[in-house]
Amino acid sequence: MILNEIICETMVNVDLEAIIQNSRQEGILGTIISAGFKGYGAYRANKAAKRERADKVKAQADLADMEKKRQVIINPYLGVVSLEDSISNVSSMASNPFSNLAVSTAAAEMQIEQSDLALANTLDTLRASGASAGGATALARMALESKRGVAAGIEQQEAANQKMAAGGEERLQNVRMDEAVRVQDEMMGEKSRIQEADVKGKVYEFETREGRQQQQLDRKQAQITNSAMAESNYTRSTIQGINSAADTLGDGLNALG
Repeated sequence: MILNEIICETMVNVDLEAIIQNSRQEGILGTIISAGFKGYGAYRANKAAKRERADKVKAQADLADMEKKRQVIINPYLGVVSLEDSISNVSSMASNPFSNLAVSTAAAEMQIEQSDLALANTLDTLRASGASAGGATALARMALESKRGVAAGIEQQEAANQKMAAGGEERLQNVRMDEAVRVQDEMMGEKSRIQEADVKGKVYEFETREGRQQQQLDRKQAQITNSAMAESNYTRSTIQGINSAADTLGDGLNALG
C-alpha cells in the first residue's frame, strides 16, 4: 500500500515537472521568435533608412551640381545699338524751283528788230511814193504797235511756261521729299522692330530655359525632401522595433523567471 502511494506520487511529480519544463521552453521559444521578428523588422527598417539616406545625399549632390550649371543671367538689351547712323538728312533734296526763272529778252529784241525793220520799210515806201512825213510816222507807229502786241504775247507765253515748269518741279520735289521721308521712317521702323524682336527672343529663350531648370530643381528638391522624410520614418521604425524587441524579450524572461 505504501509502495503504491510512493509510485503514484513519483509519477505525478514527474509529469508536472515535464509540463512545467515544456511550458517554459515553449514560452522562451515564443519570446525569442517574437523578439526576433521585431528585431528583423528593425533591421530592415534600418537598412531602408540607410538607402534613403544615400538617395538623399546623392540628390543633394545632384542639386548642387545643377545649381552650378544654371544659365548665366543675361542682359537682353546688350546687343541693341543706336540707329543714329541710319538717320539721314534729306533736306538737301529740297530746292527753290523759282530761283532760276529767266527773264525773256528774246521778245524785246524781236520787238526792236521788227520795229526798226518796219520803220525802214515804211520810210522807203514813203520816199518812193512821195508821201508826207506825217503819213510815214503814222504807218511806223501802227507797225510798232502790231509788233509790240506780238512780242507781248510771246513774252506772256514764255513766262507762263516757266511758271508751269517751276510749279511742276516744285510738286515733283515735294513728292520726292515725302517719299524719301517715308522710306527713311519705314527703314528706321524696320530696324527698330528687328532689334525689339531680337530682345524679345532672348528674353523668351532665357525665361523658357530658366523655367525648365527651375522645374528640375524643384523636382530634385522634392526628391530630397521625400528621401529625408522616408529616412526619418525608417529610423523611427528602427528604434521602435529595437525597443519593442527588447521589451518583448524582457517581458518574456520576467514572466518565465
